[in-house]
This record gives sequence, C-alpha cells and structure tokens, in this order.
Amino acid sequence: MTKRTRLNRVVSPLFAVILIAGCLIIALKTQDVRKIISLLRSLDLRYCLISVVLTLIGVTLTSANLHLLLTKVGTRLSWGRIFEIDLFSLLTTYYTPAGSGGLAYFIYALKKHYVPVENSATCFVLDKIITVLLAVLSFGILAVFKLHASYFSLSRTRLASILLLITLGGSVLWAFPALRGLVRSFGCRLMVFKQFPSAIITNVIITTAQFCVNAGHFLVAFRAIHAQAPPFGVLLISYGPLALLGYLPFTISGAGVSDAAAILLWKQPSLSSEEIIAAFMVLRLFLLIGALTLPACLYAGKLVKRRVATATAFMVIS
Repeated sequence: MTKRTRLNRVVSPLFAVILIAGCLIIALKTQDVRKIISLLRSLDLRYCLISVVLTLIGVTLTSANLHLLLTKVGTRLSWGRIFEIDLFSLLTTYYTPAGSGGLAYFIYALKKHYVPVENSATCFVLDKIITVLLAVLSFGILAVFKLHASYFSLSRTRLASILLLITLGGSVLWAFPALRGLVRSFGCRLMVFKQFPSAIITNVIITTAQFCVNAGHFLVAFRAIHAQAPPFGVLLISYGPLALLGYLPFTISGAGVSDAAAILLWKQPSLSSEEIIAAFMVLRLFLLIGALTLPACLYAGKLVKRRVATATAFMVIS
C-alpha cells in the first residue's frame, strides 16, 4: 500500500465526518432544536412497517434490474440469489460514501458466484447511468416547468445553489485522470448493450418505479411525524436532484447536503425546515430498521428451513 493510498483512506472519511458535523452545527444554530425533538417524540412507529415493505419492494426492483442486465452479458445467476445479495448489501449501501460499500460488497459476492468483475461492474455502471439520467431529467422538469409551482419555493438563487452543488460534485469526480480513463473503458464495454434495446427500456421503466418507491419513503416519513407532506408528485420530481447529491463521494449517501437541498425545495409556510429535518431523520431511522430486519428475517428463514431439513433427514434415517 502506497503512502498516497493510506492518506486517501484517512482523508476521505475525515472529510465526510467534518462535512456532516458542519451541517449539524449549522442546523443546531439556525433551527429550532426543541421543535425537532418534539416532532421526533411524536413519531408513529406504525409507519415503520410501511417503510420496511417499501424497502422490500425497492430491493425486488433493484435485483430485477441487475438480473436483467447480467443475463444480457452471458451471466447465469438466479434472481433469487441476486435478491439475497441485495438484501445483505442494504446497510453498506445506505451508510457509506455514495453507497460505495454496498456496491463493493455486491461485486465481491457476485464474484464468489463466478460472475466476472468486468461483467458485474459494467452492469452496475449502466444501471447508475440510467438512474442519473432520470435524475437529471426530473431536475430539468423541476427547473424549467416548475410543476406544482405553488408548492416549490424555488428562486433563481436557490436553483443556482442546487445546480452549483451538483456541478461541483461532478467536477471533483472528473478531476481525477484515473477516473476519466475508467469512464472511457466502461464506455467501450457498455456498447454491448446496443444489441438489447428492450433491456434498456425495461431498465428505465423499473428505475422509474424505484423513484416512485423512494418518493413513497419520504411521504411515509412525513406522515410518521404528523407533518403536512408535500404532494407525492412534488416528492417524485424532487427525488432526482436529491439522488444526485447522494452520489457525492464525500457524503454518507448525501447526508446533510440532501437535507439542505430539500429545505430549499420544500420549505413553505405550511411546512417548516424543522419538519423537513425531522422527516429526514425518521427516514434514515426507518431505512436502518429495514436494512437490519429484512436480512435478519431472510437468514432466520434459511436457518429454520435447514433445521427442518436436518430433522426430516434424521427421522428418515431413524
């Protein structure tokens, strides 16, 4: 391991911690903390079950997307196995910079099932490209047409701020020559999917459904704290810019940055910034619960099935 690699391993997490801490300090100084605590105390945990179901639906869609793409590059792996791997990658997807931990785990698990890294990485890149393009499209709709204009509190300054955040994040990523070379090499490999336009169209449809599921997560979080949630259409169109911010490598899935962007987009006389911050905190809590309980249920089911099979075999032998 080179000195530069060791330095990067220290600097990147440190920068993420400093960024999140800075956002928290700003929030504590500019927001009514007592109101946020009061909202969290009024949390209705029954909505957690709905959130877990939405997480399960999201995993089903994600694994279906990946299974579809992997079959087109000659990989034969059952959807059920991909679904299991996806469930176990949830925690690292939600709580690592830009979801990189979940991606690394997924590629590693697929490699153990004899899926070449080149194939899995290419499929992931194509899936992320489609996700980013849809996110950019939704941002364009938000910026140009300003759907539900009576709800969005966008001004030129706020819109410019969000554009600046996204542009700076992209510039930081593109500044590294190694990354540019990696993008070119993946571009060549992605050309194989030109032969399968139906797979691309299906991927776009499934990814759009994922956007709807994620917008549903926000709606559930607002309802759980008895706050007046933005209309579902507003949440759906807004999800694109928030998703783009989640890809920034120096944040934990956009923590702090996406919250600030949501305040710029959604704050209204009927919806305070404290309610938006509380909703994001509840959202992350529900996602954490889903990321822990769903894999646990899957593992417990497998364990019970194995013990039943062992007991049955023992009875047959006896």
